[in-house]
Amino acid sequence: MRHLEYYARASRSVNRALSKARRSLHAGTPLLSLAELIEREIVCQGALPAFPVSLAVNEEVAYCSPSRATATTLERGDLLKIDVGAHVAGYIVDTAITLEIETAHHARLIRAAEMAVESALRLTRDGVLTSIIAQHIEHHIAREGFSTVFAHYGHSIDRFKLHGAVTIARSSDTDVLLSEGDVIAIEVMPTAGRVTLKLEDAEIYSLQPHFDVTDLSVGARNLFSHLIAAYGALPFSVRWLDLTESMRPSMLCELLKSDALIAYPKVQEAYNSVIAHVERSIIVTKSGCIAL
Repeated sequence: MRHLEYYARASRSVNRALSKARRSLHAGTPLLSLAELIEREIVCQGALPAFPVSLAVNEEVAYCSPSRATATTLERGDLLKIDVGAHVAGYIVDTAITLEIETAHHARLIRAAEMAVESALRLTRDGVLTSIIAQHIEHHIAREGFSTVFAHYGHSIDRFKLHGAVTIARSSDTDVLLSEGDVIAIEVMPTAGRVTLKLEDAEIYSLQPHFDVTDLSVGARNLFSHLIAAYGALPFSVRWLDLTESMRPSMLCELLKSDALIAYPKVQEAYNSVIAHVERSIIVTKSGCIAL
């Protein structure tokens, strides 16, 4: 089937981008150049970024894509979470890994996250309830002496839609029986510390695809049309945009104020608890799953 080929190509692009990123990591690596390297490699491999790469460091949790002005560099001992996605013809692969820069102080935390996800993959198959997967991950993380940042452990992935209708959580209110052919991402964010989240400024946005642009200025309508053509409903980074005279920042602000744009503020832990993040995308089969 053609869509399986697309998933394979997207997966290959993510894996090769991460492999290249690993080889370039060291204390002093600029986050901006690392993000650009990963996104550029995805394109070189024949796919497109499904969202701006997130490079969350230490207490940072999610949506931490560097801006053009970011001058931050990695330091020895940093815990770096690389959350990256790619798609081919809208068929998306979503992956996250955690790496420690030149030390191994958080090896147990990283290993707990990796093993929890791997264990969940072995459990996943046609006919399994999403709550069973969530409870399995929670039990594994607790047994290792850690807690989790969020009470959900993944999501379905639809064509051109990163987060589908299915959420992997232990709540019976959201419980779903998985079926052969479902595409889901299984993830976990464990920590050894307390968890109180706070939001910072956003660098990542997505469009409300069916937004009525009638009341917007001509410039804002043109920008909306440009963004829809380029990204559809998938997230994008401000640094991807050429905000020249024909696409001024004020037009972006107009789209945001009118609710034509969805902002994804950077999420971090308020008390500096170090957090890991591991995520894998899979296709559910009758007897198990295909890891992407």
